[in-house]
Amino acid sequence: MKEDAHILIVIPARGGSKGVPRKNIRPFAGRPLIARTIRTALSLRGARFRVVVSTDDPEIASVSKLCGAEVPFLRPKRLAQDTSLVADAVLHLLSELKRRENYVPDYIMHLQPPSPLVEPEDIYRCMEALSKNPKADAALTICPTHPLLYHLGKNGALELVNRLRLKKFTAGGRVVGFQRQAFPPAYKLNGCFVYLVKYTAFMREKTFQPKRTVAVVVDAWRSIDIDTPEDFVLAEIIFKNRQRIKRALATFRQES
Repeated sequence: MKEDAHILIVIPARGGSKGVPRKNIRPFAGRPLIARTIRTALSLRGARFRVVVSTDDPEIASVSKLCGAEVPFLRPKRLAQDTSLVADAVLHLLSELKRRENYVPDYIMHLQPPSPLVEPEDIYRCMEALSKNPKADAALTICPTHPLLYHLGKNGALELVNRLRLKKFTAGGRVVGFQRQAFPPAYKLNGCFVYLVKYTAFMREKTFQPKRTVAVVVDAWRSIDIDTPEDFVLAEIIFKNRQRIKRALATFRQES
């Protein structure tokens, strides 16, 4: 990635959130939730960043502008429904920016307000991952998780989804034992923490996760995606105590 690369940071923030109504502008640690993501984006250095909020909501647009982000126009309501895809909203944004300004970035970065514990270092690591892997089209963040994944079936029946390397631990279709060391490390997407994708790849595949995607592992305790009131309360507690948590973890690892 060139130092003078043009990176469009898109912060999607529709007004109709259901789990936590108006969550994008709900007070979080003394400021609107979206302010945290905007401030992180505006603090970045090392490339030509442009920070744009994509929203259908005039109030969110006003708050975003006060926080320093651009809101060149409102997103159409048809792209701000419960079933709407962020990728479609970004495609609309790119189309309008090209039509109105002849603006075409080199990369698109997706940051979202419900992940307030993202840090500049996470973003820089994604940029570095693309620099080190020139054939890759995108970099995204993931976090460690348990290697076994279950769904609930009919009447609450427990159903194992991934059966990788399980034969020695199963009997009659049930897991009868488990040794973590016998399984490869498992990871999950951490709530759209950071997505960074080449413009050409995004336009070609219409996704933030094209075929040639590399991953950057970040801390599980910071990988929060606020969807519920419980998420919001816990995220705020962790955010307010994040430096204390970092120091405690550093001390713990030094003593181990």
